[in-house]
This record gives sequence, C-alpha cells and structure tokens, in this order.
Amino acid sequence: MYDAIIAGLEHVQQSELPKRVLAIISDGGDNASTHTLKETLEKISESNTIIYSIGIYNEYDRDRNPKVLKQVANITGGEAYFPKSASRLSEVCKRIATDIRSQYTLGYMPSNQKKDGSYRKIRVSVETPNLGRASVRTRSGYIAPHDALDEKNREKAREQTN
Repeated sequence: MYDAIIAGLEHVQQSELPKRVLAIISDGGDNASTHTLKETLEKISESNTIIYSIGIYNEYDRDRNPKVLKQVANITGGEAYFPKSASRLSEVCKRIATDIRSQYTLGYMPSNQKKDGSYRKIRVSVETPNLGRASVRTRSGYIAPHDALDEKNREKAREQTN
C-alpha cells in the first residue's frame, strides 16, 4: 500500500490543476512495499494532495489497519471512511465527490519566511455569525521549503566578508 500511495502522489503532482486529490481503497495493511510507513507519511506531509481513504475489510482480516487509513487522511485534511459492506462503496464515493466540490481553498503568507524544511503547524478557525455551524477540516500543518543551496550561498558570503 505504501508504494501505491507514493506512486499515486507522484502521478497527482504532475497535474497542472490546483486541487489534487487521491482516493485509496484498501484494508490499510501493507505487506510488500519497499517504502516504510515513515517514508510514506513524510511524502504525504510534503505533498499538496488531499487523501481520502476507504477501508474495505472484514473484522477477521489480520492485515487490516484502519489506524493508518485514518492517519493518512487526517494529515492531508481528507477523510477516512469505513463502509460496513462493499455494496456501500458507491455511496461513499458520492460523498467524497460532493465533499471535493464543496471545498474552499485558503492561502496565506506565513510570517516565518525561513526556508529551513521545518514542519509548521497551522490552525484554521471559522466564525459564521447568523449562518449556523460550519464544518472545518484542514491539514494539521506543512513542511516549509528547504533551500539548502541558498543556505550554502549565505554561508559562503559570510565567510568572504569575515
């Protein structure tokens, strides 16, 4: 499953469209990937892709891992679904399609402009006076760009001025 997620992310990143979505249908278990869960979660955190995961398995399935399916979706601001039967899969896909069409995209300029590759947490809150309750789902943070070449150039410039 981990290799498939990474391949899916690489494919989606080739799109010129601003919204990137990946849907995973799995039991959540992995038994043959060359990538580890840690590597996969890092790639997911670095991507600008929303992941929806759909867990299909029975309660006796030893490979099932709903925790990973939830984790993968939550990191990206997506959602994890666990239909009780395969016959409900169509219903879940319709819910995902509706969710994708009803999303808003927010952007901002961070006050911390350092290109240090660090993980930065974000929190979004919404107030809807007189409009009722709003549902907000967002990724928990992002990885800042890492400009190693720029840092090397700054170090060289410092050395030359000393």
